Amino acid sequence: MKKLLITISLCLVFVAAEAQITKPQGGDTYFEMNASGLSSIGADVSDTYNGGMMLRVFSSPSRANRFAADMSLFIGEDDSTELSYLTFTWGIERHMTGSDRMSTYWGNDVGIAGFEDFDFMMLMGGLFTGFDYFIADGLYLGAEAGFRLYMDIDPLEIMLPGVNMNASFKLGYRF
Repeated sequence: MKKLLITISLCLVFVAAEAQITKPQGGDTYFEMNASGLSSIGADVSDTYNGGMMLRVFSSPSRANRFAADMSLFIGEDDSTELSYLTFTWGIERHMTGSDRMSTYWGNDVGIAGFEDFDFMMLMGGLFTGFDYFIADGLYLGAEAGFRLYMDIDPLEIMLPGVNMNASFKLGYRF
């Protein structure tokens, strides 16, 4: 098993070193999947699993629209699984000039979140920052961190604590 992992790692390093890298251009569309073990401050890593997917459409090399869906599963002590939340967001990314392989960005998003089997719905908005490291043409690994505020839909008031900080790792591909 150890030899297999070393072989795969060496192949990835060789491919990454020899690849002609093209950073996002206007008209490019990227799909990515992300995962995180912590959903917010104070969450327990061992019983909460978060993940999601995102579609990014670049209108120029420095600007992209993003459409995302994220979910969180809670595993109980009796191995029961419960959907903690499901979110749908739309946002704008602003990409900065950087190195040949690294694309750094920041942006904002707005969306809707459903909690506890959609018995509890909230509006949300946030800021995020992240980076994508292209290991091959159109294939990247990255990380992102964000800060979100939540607002209860009924009645219209800010829920306290209405703050969520999240960090995730992601894998994306241009198609």
